Amino acid sequence: APAPARSPAPSVDLAQHFGLAAEAFARVQDTGESAAVESWRGHVEVLGSAPIDELRASLAPELERDPSDLRWQAALLALLHSKSSSARHAFAELLRDFDDDRRSYALRVLRSWQDPRAQAIAAASLSAASSDPALRAVWLECFADRGWDPGVEVIEAALADTEPAIVAAALRLVPRSSAAKSLRPKLAGHLFTPDPSLRIEAIETALVFGDQSAWLVCCQLARNPSFSIASELVGLLGTEAELAQLRQAFDAAPTPELLWALGLSGRRVGLDACVEHFDDDDDLTREAAREGLSVAAGRGFASVSEAKSWLEQRGASRSLGGAERGPAQVLAVLAEAPDRLRRALARELRIRSRGRVHLDPGALPHAWRSQLDAPLSIDFDRGFPWTDAELGDGP
Repeated sequence: APAPARSPAPSVDLAQHFGLAAEAFARVQDTGESAAVESWRGHVEVLGSAPIDELRASLAPELERDPSDLRWQAALLALLHSKSSSARHAFAELLRDFDDDRRSYALRVLRSWQDPRAQAIAAASLSAASSDPALRAVWLECFADRGWDPGVEVIEAALADTEPAIVAAALRLVPRSSAAKSLRPKLAGHLFTPDPSLRIEAIETALVFGDQSAWLVCCQLARNPSFSIASELVGLLGTEAELAQLRQAFDAAPTPELLWALGLSGRRVGLDACVEHFDDDDDLTREAAREGLSVAAGRGFASVSEAKSWLEQRGASRSLGGAERGPAQVLAVLAEAPDRLRRALARELRIRSRGRVHLDPGALPHAWRSQLDAPLSIDFDRGFPWTDAELGDGP
């Protein structure tokens, strides 16, 4: 009997191509240099042309690595680039088998993939998760993080769900919907919900629409330790007078969260509080004071006298990174900001632009840099709200 036919060997050395692709990928994340981008694209093109089974087998050892490893992330992206229609299903299968940490990194990679197929994969996966509330929430959050619109029917169904995580994600999706104006009235019922996480999501979303009543509620909740995001929002969006009120609340019942919000404002009244608590006996309060000053000044201070000297020399405008808090400075700081500050500034941009500027703080470095290319025309000194006459029709 004739010997059984053997599967042909791959026509290219996939492992070698991936090794070179991974090296280029690391350089792309580090510097974004054009030569590295071209090298990455060239090798991924070869990998993506391979039969999906061969590609998966070649990448399997790489996907056993820790997900924080750039080679793991490059391997997942290489799989996404496959020209096989089954690549979409391969990604979904991997995601189902991943633990929470790997799943989080995988979604980060997907959101960072600047290709229309990324949203198509997310849409198919969201549809397939209809019977799994936890997985459905994960995919809705993916859409919200990236700023994709899953469709008005999906959002309406999620807003009416009984699972808080699904409703929270749906609230974040409203401003990016093509039917945002018709969905806006559905926010009202969530502004006074007893669930703190849902309430703050509803407030933040309503602020994107310029809702004055939501702002009043936000200012009231900013004094409540259970609503640290509310105090951060007042720091990001409030006037000098509103920051003075927040300072009074801090003096009456000091918390590190309130002090962080005061420092984040970059306004004199907030930075005065940070200087006064530079050497506070409480570790967390002292840390918040110094962090707030560092955000405003763009550097740390060795002593309270040094911080006080800097504060006395600065002008009246809001400070960020050692300069006036203008559009160019915000983008410059965002390029290098640590995660907490990055998320806060992305929140400020989203609200001040009425949802026109949507940044994904969790994106990989190369994707994050590309999000910061768009020019901004925003007055960062104005207090809330901003009228439709100033910013058009809004979401």
